[in-house]
Amino acid sequence: MSIETYKKELWEQAIIEEYVNISIADMITAQPSDMNGVCAIYNRSNITNGLQDYDGGDINFEEINTVETKLFFDTAKYFAFQMKDLDRVQAVNGGALMLKTARDMAQAIKDCVDAAVFAEAVAAAEHNIEDAALDVDGVYNNIVALGTALDEANVPVAGRYIIARPEFVNMLALDPRVVDNAQVLPNGIVQGMQINGMQVIKSNLVPEGKVIALNNEAVGYGKQIDELEAIRLEKNFADAIKGLVNFGVKALRPEAIAVLSYTMA
Repeated sequence: MSIETYKKELWEQAIIEEYVNISIADMITAQPSDMNGVCAIYNRSNITNGLQDYDGGDINFEEINTVETKLFFDTAKYFAFQMKDLDRVQAVNGGALMLKTARDMAQAIKDCVDAAVFAEAVAAAEHNIEDAALDVDGVYNNIVALGTALDEANVPVAGRYIIARPEFVNMLALDPRVVDNAQVLPNGIVQGMQINGMQVIKSNLVPEGKVIALNNEAVGYGKQIDELEAIRLEKNFADAIKGLVNFGVKALRPEAIAVLSYTMA
């Protein structure tokens, strides 16, 4: 049986590496402090007094308040695919076929997780702007307005992103203030396209009629690939690989999210 030579580590590494290369969620979300298999843990510290006046007298030491947030992996998805010969898939052309299969699995995971992150951001956004007749001139101006909403909420400038559907980004490219012929990277980054200090990302997984502006501390997510194993399908005379993906998404700082709702003119 060819599944006896199944190399779990190779498949797992290939899927994870391909996922990291294309994931938008990994780029625009907060990194957890820890993960324990069933949830991701975020710790935030708050200092309320900040800088205090010094008059030469005693110094008041403020105790740091740490707030722990647990993000449970409440969504489970699986993948399962079969092949005639697992040995061949792992070995042919130096594993090229295996990498292609891993790339397809990573894309499926990426699409599912990215869509969940975008949906959570839209639902939790504290700042909302509407444009019922969006045209070329309005695209750029609306992005500036989204950035202004984050500015007024004292959201850190570093780590800000604009995530929009292709129709919106392509219209933005028509504005003379925006870079021409920008290259779109596998993770959706539009190289050279930064508006009002926010990096533009293109994705058709953004909910229709929405543009998301956020800081990378606004949303948290965690995922884990479990039970990646090979089996023999005796009735089909084939080998198979199956795996379970558990993940969860949660808005951590709704005030660091602004959303534009638009209708094309």
